[in-house]
Amino acid sequence: MPDESKQQSALDEVIDATEKNQEQSSLDLATKLVSSFEGFEELAYFATPIEEKKNKLTVGYGTTVIDGKPVKPGTKVTKDEAKALLKKRLEKDLVEVRKMVTREITPAQEAVLVSLAYNSGAKFVRNSKFLKKLNKSGWEAARSELWDWNVQEDPDTGKMKVQRGLTHRRVVEEAIGSGEPPSVVNQKRPTKYQWDEKLEKFKDVGFSTWDDWEPPKKEKEEKPKVMQNVGIFDRNSTTA
Repeated sequence: MPDESKQQSALDEVIDATEKNQEQSSLDLATKLVSSFEGFEELAYFATPIEEKKNKLTVGYGTTVIDGKPVKPGTKVTKDEAKALLKKRLEKDLVEVRKMVTREITPAQEAVLVSLAYNSGAKFVRNSKFLKKLNKSGWEAARSELWDWNVQEDPDTGKMKVQRGLTHRRVVEEAIGSGEPPSVVNQKRPTKYQWDEKLEKFKDVGFSTWDDWEPPKKEKEEKPKVMQNVGIFDRNSTTA
């Protein structure tokens, strides 16, 4: 499982840079943001139970496709290789974001859109109410449309279920796009769209991927492990 302290450090860096208005490209910000959400895994694994059912493996910083082919069991990558794979994917998402956004936005807001495209799929973002409001009226008018982007299909029932990891992810993205601390953004939201701060390890960061995670049961060594509720919406959806 990815190291929480390193995820925390990476996310702090993104938030600090945003709050201090440091000059960073949207791609640099998006890379730091997404890598902090995803965490690093050297060996291929199943990120969620539903991805296990689909036999969809992940490696590195959330990569599911390498050189046009799905990640295979036993695939291993270094951190440098994983960062290169992530950046290559985010460059494609950035191209899609710039095609769909028709008004001027900040680098931080563009980074958030790249993060959303990576997590939910560019097609989903392109067809969303969030994007329509953003293009028509700007970030402030659109930001609340992100609140209910926190559900994922329950593999047992087939119904959509709220995931705390996704709630945290959306809080952080909204905060970075707005230039506000995640705790402030969280307090402004209706209760059903907030995370439970009593369960939150990092008080003013608003991000904890692993609060619902349970270690996988011991299986045969060759079987990839499965993560639970890691804040993934539809990771690496196609951009078409």
